[in-house]
Amino acid sequence: LCIARALAVVTAEPARVLGGALGTLQASVGQIVEGGVGDLCILDPNAGWTVQADALASQGKHTPFSGYELPGRVRTTLVGGQIAFDR
Repeated sequence: LCIARALAVVTAEPARVLGGALGTLQASVGQIVEGGVGDLCILDPNAGWTVQADALASQGKHTPFSGYELPGRVRTTLVGGQIAFDR
């Protein structure tokens, strides 16, 4: 149940909060549906890693998590159905 709730918090809940502001995207944002937005993150829950600021993909290298060991690691990110990141 914790994983399901965590996923809802970062997927369906933001879509619910934004509601009508999403316009035509409202029907598919935060859901995996045919014809939907196609933004997905594929996570390997068994791959732990240690945060190292200089290894972050973003331009901003400041993080309060530097040195922390975290469970799970993103393997692939799709934006609009296209691969945006692939480890």
